[in-house]
Amino acid sequence: GFTSVVSASAALVVMSSSGAGAPGFTGDEFGFGISGPAGTSFIVESSANLTGWQAIVTDFFGPGMFLFLDPASSTNAMSFYRVVLP
Repeated sequence: GFTSVVSASAALVVMSSSGAGAPGFTGDEFGFGISGPAGTSFIVESSANLTGWQAIVTDFFGPGMFLFLDPASSTNAMSFYRVVLP
């Protein structure tokens, strides 16, 4: 069954499907752009099945967009990504 979770409010910004930061491939690496308040830490996590998540990048937002590229995407058949704030 489902359980509920209460968390702090988060802003959701829907990005364009084209242009800088849009999800897609750069060469043979999948990537996407993310942004948030400067100085805020974030973690990009990856999963093959949506149940087991592994941190693959931990960083801090700067003044502009952070471009994430997954070098393992060229060898993984399928991956899911999420960004979490610790």
